[in-house]
Amino acid sequence: MPRPALPDQFDWRPHAGSDALTFRGKIAGLVSPLPDGRAMTSRSVGTVKLTHEFHSTPEAGARFLNAWAAKWHREIEELYDGLATGERWAGTRRQPSGAA
Repeated sequence: MPRPALPDQFDWRPHAGSDALTFRGKIAGLVSPLPDGRAMTSRSVGTVKLTHEFHSTPEAGARFLNAWAAKWHREIEELYDGLATGERWAGTRRQPSGAA
């Protein structure tokens, strides 16, 4: 079964023995193969909205992340554009200039 088309600014690349779904060069999702042939996906990587799912195969996990990116691309863009500078793992919003 083919993967759904990815929106602009999303791409796949290898990452530490897994496949990473990137958004503007930041890892937004990972497909991690498991020893039993199944796979675990992680999405919203590097944010407080990190979630994991298990799939029957790595390809099924990749299709899941493709569909997630296609459906939620606007929300993903807002999430990653809102990460505070230097706070990659915090998943916090940037403070407006002049805010205390």
